[in-house]
Amino acid sequence: STTFRALGCAECGGDSFCEEGRCVFSQTYTEGSSWHAYESIDKVFVGGKELSSALNPINNSFKTDFLFGCQTMETGLFVTQ
Repeated sequence: STTFRALGCAECGGDSFCEEGRCVFSQTYTEGSSWHAYESIDKVFVGGKELSSALNPINNSFKTDFLFGCQTMETGLFVTQ
């Protein structure tokens, strides 16, 4: 995507922290499984059924930023399931 980008350290918030120039966060579970991810943002379009509907300038105005994590490591049950 041309609108995708990883969040830089100056944009870290909440439970994320700076690592190698990116905001990262992780979760560890009681049974020992864990994952590690970096925060990313991209545009999401909620609209028509056809991909081409996003090209319509009116429909395109309904895009919005979507914050999510890109996992870089998984352990435990995330690997074996």
